[in-house]
Amino acid sequence: ILDKIKNILSSNNKYPIKDFPFNQDSNYIEIGPKKLFKTSWSTNVIEIFQKSNIFCIQSIEYSIKYLENNVPKYDKMIYEIYNNDNDNNLKKNTIPKSYYIDDIEIFNKENNLGFDSHDLKYYKNKFKKLNRKPTNVELFDLSQSNSEHARHWFFRGNFINNNNIKIYKLIDIIKSTKKK
Repeated sequence: ILDKIKNILSSNNKYPIKDFPFNQDSNYIEIGPKKLFKTSWSTNVIEIFQKSNIFCIQSIEYSIKYLENNVPKYDKMIYEIYNNDNDNNLKKNTIPKSYYIDDIEIFNKENNLGFDSHDLKYYKNKFKKLNRKPTNVELFDLSQSNSEHARHWFFRGNFINNNNIKIYKLIDIIKSTKKK
């Protein structure tokens, strides 16, 4: 089964399995997708495995190792460094657990959730009304729901300019460029 898995991962893949020239003493940085998110690459590989009668693998992701002095810039919203063994659930081979968060602002900064000051104030008040702390899972879910591509509701709100409410919506301004 291991040979079958290696064959699937190596064929027609922009990230083929390679023997890296890193030894244990080398200083390297390993970067891969955030551990709490499942990428489309992972979903596709799992589907290929299942179609190949390999059902023993539930999760798989790719990572890339760079020499410490040659690390490229990467998007911290979707990638992270795997070298910290205390934080790396992938290396520990455990499933991340849900837990309560004491400080939403600190959690937001540490996990690059992208909440602005208005979001933080709003969520703090909501959880205060609920009389409980949020969980890490809830905050990650709110972060995804609040992301740029999911903010369609934002464009449906009234356009306000210098405290003057305009009668048109932001989406109308965007659509008006198409008419011209």
